[in-house]
Amino acid sequence: MTCSDSLMQYFFLEFTCVIDDPKQILRYEPLLANFDSVNVGEKKEITLSLTNTDSTASEIKIIEEPDKDKIKTQIKSAKLGPGESTKLTFELSKKVEAGPLLSGITLEVKDKLSSRITIPISATVLGDSAEEHPAGK
Repeated sequence: MTCSDSLMQYFFLEFTCVIDDPKQILRYEPLLANFDSVNVGEKKEITLSLTNTDSTASEIKIIEEPDKDKIKTQIKSAKLGPGESTKLTFELSKKVEAGPLLSGITLEVKDKLSSRITIPISATVLGDSAEEHPAGK
């Protein structure tokens, strides 16, 4: 980061975060929804496991989700009892264009702001463009 102050032209910013916090109410596995490499026009799904580690029932809310034109998201069951798990499925659209795709989904347990998590989603889409590779061909 630079600034116009002639005496101090640079700032150093330090960030910290906790990855896979053992005290987190919602645990997910794997820690990244990675489609790896996929061809333009190819349909692909990834399923993650979400577990309620709290001693009380929890209801999962989606705070922010990926662009629905690129990634379709489905939670099998939003209500979980203590220790229960559900499936979170991401389906990559056939309309996604070639290139890197980086996104994410943010979830939290209803009425528990400290439970908020963001799951990163990534893919490398190979090929030209969706127009040159119609779906199903």
